[in-house]
Amino acid sequence: IIPSNSDPKGPGEKIRAVAKALGLPKRGEALALELDEKLQSVTLNSAGKAKPLVAVLYIRGKGTQLLLGRNSGIYWMIQAAGGANVADVLDIDDYTPITPESLLVANPDLIVVPSAGLESVDGIEGLLQIGGISQTKAGINRSIFSYDDQLLLGNGPRTGDLLERLVQDFDAVEPISSNK
Repeated sequence: IIPSNSDPKGPGEKIRAVAKALGLPKRGEALALELDEKLQSVTLNSAGKAKPLVAVLYIRGKGTQLLLGRNSGIYWMIQAAGGANVADVLDIDDYTPITPESLLVANPDLIVVPSAGLESVDGIEGLLQIGGISQTKAGINRSIFSYDDQLLLGNGPRTGDLLERLVQDFDAVEPISSNK
């Protein structure tokens, strides 16, 4: 069983564990250190910028519509990329069903969603039909970003690339919230 810790050390630990299982611990250590350095660099470069308020949603059609909380693998990445997380505003730790009221109370500047989830509701137009989303700042401004599911939720060796993309995408959205 490969560890999958939901923190900045998680991706490196995962690389080391796989490399050890394959009998390549030195190569794994080199890759993990490279990734750790990239994560630190991107995190430092995002510090001090205006923080957009970000909601991360896990969507699978009409049956599964969840807001990801502080215990999710993406939580730390939102912070590292310079975002403020709706999970903190709503005091949510786990995956929690989306309610229109909670989205309107939080009123995120942008929404992050796995690409397969976005496809499962027929794209951005379908996502905007989910209760409350169209009335948030993110919905009104269509500030919705989707990423490959495994990239977004895997906390693996491509995490540094995701973090760079998150920083770029967050920078593209003018934070309207009064986040500090």
